[in-house]
Amino acid sequence: MDVRRVGAFAADPRSPREARHAIEELLGPALDDETRAAVLLAVSELATNAVLHARTTFEVRLGFGADCVRIEVADGDPTIPEPGSPDLLDVSGRGLLLVAGIAERWGVEPRPRGKTVWFERRVARTRTLVGSGRRWGG
Repeated sequence: MDVRRVGAFAADPRSPREARHAIEELLGPALDDETRAAVLLAVSELATNAVLHARTTFEVRLGFGADCVRIEVADGDPTIPEPGSPDLLDVSGRGLLLVAGIAERWGVEPRPRGKTVWFERRVARTRTLVGSGRRWGG
């Protein structure tokens, strides 16, 4: 799968929105509305986790395979996140549970200076990405 860097973002509360918009722009018409909404929600969750928990700059990457889209969020914190078990009234702790529910597969890969949290969501077929001039996947 061809995974490409979308951008680097600061550990700032505005960054999850910026990361989501960057992914949305690249996706263009490549996904149906339901899949697009799910992918963008999961991007927001992973970027928000990077801001709130890692507190480091983070990088977002996007890839298309023959039948899936992959998003990676890499940050500088080596702590491996675990899905939470929030109480009903807790205001946080549901992000990875949400990502797990949206994704066909997800995981965490330790890196020498941090980690990469990723997910893959199945798509009906790969379409041309806006501005790419070619197909990703195949």
